[in-house]
Amino acid sequence: MKLTYCLSSVVLYFSVVVLVIVNGQPTTDDDDIDKAEVAELREELAKVKGELASVKTEHASRIGNLEDQLAAAVDKIDTQRDASKLNTVT
Repeated sequence: MKLTYCLSSVVLYFSVVVLVIVNGQPTTDDDDIDKAEVAELREELAKVKGELASVKTEHASRIGNLEDQLAAAVDKIDTQRDASKLNTVT
């Protein structure tokens, strides 16, 4: 009984494999994707990549500006500290 069940399972499995692959080509609907839709998706991807590059550039610019402002603030604080030390000494 078990042997018959195992053999029938193996035969069923190989039948499914043979039905899915015919002449080396899958019999599913994967090949029915519209080429225009693929082209549209590629255009959208290129657009998103361009926007991402723009955002990266903008953020790099903002970070540079913030670093410059921070350096100026630190210089101003250092200058004030130096002036207060001189006032205390004299």
